[in-house]
Amino acid sequence: MDVGLNMRLRCISGKVGRALGVGLVFCAAAAAETTTIYTFTTAANATSQGNPVAAQAVIELTSNHIHVVLTNLLNNPLSVGQALSFLFFKVDNGTTAGTLTSSSAMSRDVKGNGTYKDLGTIATGWKLLGSGNLMELCDIGCGAAGPANTLIGGPGANNKYSTNSSIAGNGPHNPFLVGNAVFDLAVTGVTYQSKIQNVTYGFGTTAGYNVNAGGYTVATVPEPSAILLLASCIVAVGLISRRKRVTDVIAR
Repeated sequence: MDVGLNMRLRCISGKVGRALGVGLVFCAAAAAETTTIYTFTTAANATSQGNPVAAQAVIELTSNHIHVVLTNLLNNPLSVGQALSFLFFKVDNGTTAGTLTSSSAMSRDVKGNGTYKDLGTIATGWKLLGSGNLMELCDIGCGAAGPANTLIGGPGANNKYSTNSSIAGNGPHNPFLVGNAVFDLAVTGVTYQSKIQNVTYGFGTTAGYNVNAGGYTVATVPEPSAILLLASCIVAVGLISRRKRVTDVIAR
């Protein structure tokens, strides 16, 4: 083979090899993009102020980001004391500093006769605070929207709420939030490997009526975008590797 051609082929092979190495680095980075999802649910017999309560918090961890979905699972509440107004949790690295970048939930006005009207999706009006060694999402006593915008469950079997005066037609307490309340938090230093601990719910329009989270589940999954990127990387690396093998064979 011509010496000049051989040298050019070896040069091409070297470049392809370097491209292969870069591709492998990107593939590794894609594989590392994962999310850890914690699901905390109150115990079946949980109570607050003598009334049953039921709540769930789904907390997702990615790089420098915490995504929270808070749900009141109790239908047909008999008192505003069963409405969610706080969520406390601890990140294992001890951070309590973060920024609430966005929040949303359905707004619901409950009429005096127990019927209701949905007002559309709004910002929750809740705030993010540091409370000791805990992070706190709060609606009461923190300069947030409370006593309005506490989070209630659905209506009763007849598609009406109880006519209890603390809920139905109560001006200061209406509108409520209903369904899933979603919060996005920017928290420096959090990763999918961080751990969420000491989850506690607060109920009612007076601070201090707290209920510890019951059991929880945890799962670590790749993000959909990471799966697509990883698949693309594998295909690209395969093509680059094949080209390198062909070039090496010709160069010999």
